[in-house]
Amino acid sequence: MTERTVALVVQQAGSCKLLKTGDRWLVTGREISKAGEARLCGGGLCSLLPKLQHILQTLPPGSNLPDDYLTCDAPGCDAAFRMEFVDTQAQPVAGSPTRRLEHGAEAAAAARKKAGPPFLGRLPKDVAAELITACKTTRYENGQLILVQGVAGQHLYIVAEGAVEVTKRGDYNDQTVLAALGRGDCFGEMSILTGEVTSAEVRSQGKSAVLSVQKEALEALLLKRPLLSREFSKLLAERLKATNISLQSELSRGIIGKLTMISLPDLVQALHQSRRTGTLVLNHSGAQGRLGFRNGFLCTAKVGEVLGNEAFYSMMKWPDGDFCFEQTEPKAGDPGKVIADTVGLLMEGMRRLDDARAKQK
Repeated sequence: MTERTVALVVQQAGSCKLLKTGDRWLVTGREISKAGEARLCGGGLCSLLPKLQHILQTLPPGSNLPDDYLTCDAPGCDAAFRMEFVDTQAQPVAGSPTRRLEHGAEAAAAARKKAGPPFLGRLPKDVAAELITACKTTRYENGQLILVQGVAGQHLYIVAEGAVEVTKRGDYNDQTVLAALGRGDCFGEMSILTGEVTSAEVRSQGKSAVLSVQKEALEALLLKRPLLSREFSKLLAERLKATNISLQSELSRGIIGKLTMISLPDLVQALHQSRRTGTLVLNHSGAQGRLGFRNGFLCTAKVGEVLGNEAFYSMMKWPDGDFCFEQTEPKAGDPGKVIADTVGLLMEGMRRLDDARAKQK
């Protein structure tokens, strides 16, 4: 059966600053193309498309679309859209970009199948039981916010029932869907283990139940159960590999940026997972550090007169600064040889950061 093309037309822009009355998008299956300068945030896409797909799936053959309006459920939005079937020969406006959409559940299922069982399923039963015992359970309704982007992480979360969606909000309130997580998957670990603020927000997809454990209780468990710490290390590598594809693409061309936008652990993991060769140059408060990579492995580190592992650990403490990745291969005689595997260096650096914060309290 040929998929019919539907036009979503803005009937009422409401309080949304992106929309204009009359803006329209053409939706065919999982492809959506805009006409002219029409704009729509990621939250709007995630809200409208499932509703439209449900209507199309339940619509009797040969029937017209209902006269009801689709409303956007994004927070603070009251926009309304009307639905129209369009001629199957109609084409999107020339030059308009097209975004291919994936259902979060399908993307997550594919990722989980490739990566193996969810986080909770990787743990021995006694370790998993001990972790669950330290958690409390909270139930959420569809679309309800669970984790806020841009705050210091205080909890590790584990999906007990249902599913959640992970999205990243951009500078212009646009959203990018990063992943959909199901039962046994966890989130919030990056902020806890790296000390950075949360880089994404998480909302419930349908009704869900989520376990949460406080940072202090988790840290005690990590010390008590080394196997749990190793599984977190593996999870960090997998999660960054899955979500940093665009970052890896930028690094392949050379990238200049700020550590407040992309943390050093994220950069190192992205370079490691994409097996890049080159030098990461960092500047912070007048100090310059250089990290040499060969096939993704950190091989040299230098900050002033400090060399090797200690130089890397000192850079891990930099909360801000600029960075630039240069595709120049480190030489065999370069000073500051690193003696440790890359993931081990990151974990030790995180442990030292935690110790330093504890002493400041």
